[in-house]
Amino acid sequence: TGEVIAEIRDGQWAQGALKKVIKTHLKQFETMDDAYLRERALDIKDLGQRVLAHLQSQPNQLREYPEQTILIADEITPAALAEVPEGCLAGVISGIGSANSHAAIVARALGVPTVLGVEGLAKNDLDGKELIVDGYYGQIYISPSKDVMDEYQNLMMEERELDESLQKLRELPASTPDGQRMQLNVNIGLAQDAGAAFTVGAEG
Repeated sequence: TGEVIAEIRDGQWAQGALKKVIKTHLKQFETMDDAYLRERALDIKDLGQRVLAHLQSQPNQLREYPEQTILIADEITPAALAEVPEGCLAGVISGIGSANSHAAIVARALGVPTVLGVEGLAKNDLDGKELIVDGYYGQIYISPSKDVMDEYQNLMMEERELDESLQKLRELPASTPDGQRMQLNVNIGLAQDAGAAFTVGAEG
């Protein structure tokens, strides 16, 4: 904020000042050696675009999100994920991104299958089509056959059954076969991870 204000005081108009500061920060993040920090460039860019929309008084585009929405974009941001009503997001497909991206971390915390870094992503061609997003193998099935649909329905049912069987262990104490008691804690990076951690029996 201080940098943008300084640019305005030097004679820049607000939008130009914002763009100059954001571009400077983007360059700094994009040249970082650490892959995790490099991915934060997208967060900076998204922030800049959102502030710019307010400066230009652009109204937010209202979208309808049906149940079982699969979000598809060249770049997915955490803010875009947050716009989808709770319980409607079934999958995420992005042309750019990696497992270290902020959006990938949020999607993981939400338990949403995600495929990132899809080259030649034709978003408009996928609109309204039935899709399967396989986050385990990084695959997307467009207009899948009945056999493929049945196979994935079975896999989803098996995963639900596994989750339910593990729920029975949730309240049991964390101890070794010889009776040594341990405290089970979870290393979290996001607030939404905390809620998920305690629902699966973490103690801290």
